[in-house]
Amino acid sequence: MGLKNILGAFIEISEDKKQEIKKDTLPSKASGKTETPSQPVQTFTPSFTSSMPPGSITEFDAYFANLLTEENQKNFPGTDYYEFVTAKENMNAIPVEETKYVTTFNVLKSTGLTKDVLLSTAKRYMDVITNELTTFVNSYQSLYKQQVEDKQALIDEKAKQMQTLSEQINALNQEMTFIQTEMTQNKIKLTSKKEGFQIAAENKKKQIQDEVDKITRYIQ
Repeated sequence: MGLKNILGAFIEISEDKKQEIKKDTLPSKASGKTETPSQPVQTFTPSFTSSMPPGSITEFDAYFANLLTEENQKNFPGTDYYEFVTAKENMNAIPVEETKYVTTFNVLKSTGLTKDVLLSTAKRYMDVITNELTTFVNSYQSLYKQQVEDKQALIDEKAKQMQTLSEQINALNQEMTFIQTEMTQNKIKLTSKKEGFQIAAENKKKQIQDEVDKITRYIQ
């Protein structure tokens, strides 16, 4: 019995919904007559909280939804957890959650669905997601190391080089200050000695000249 025929008594399925169910199940699961259009099918996706922008999460939700659809078509024939969730999400006319679960299960029991099948296939889908997550995390860690951690290490190395250069610059500045002070003091001392020497020399020359003048005048 096709999924649409099984649910026909409880769900109004439009042409668009038939196409979505056909894509979400094996070809043998989607057959039967057309029903009256109703609400769009809600695609089953995992949910989680994150600080990421909503657009990013929606993109990944779609990825996992497609992943589960592909796994369902390739590896999980018959009615299982995937068909159960898809059918349950179409029980829009039933407001009570517990009733929605029980009704969906009772409808799908005729296809051989049991609680054990639900739980075991749910685990298999969970394993598919876990394996995908493991593969992603491994790739992420490698890429994160290359593009973030290695870059941070390079930044830290450059920062150490800058610190070393900064210390060298400070040391050079201190040396320059010391030399500048020493040079200024030497300049003052040398200039003072020069001026004193020149003055003393000029005074001595004047004394000699005075003596010469007197000798010339007084001695015949």
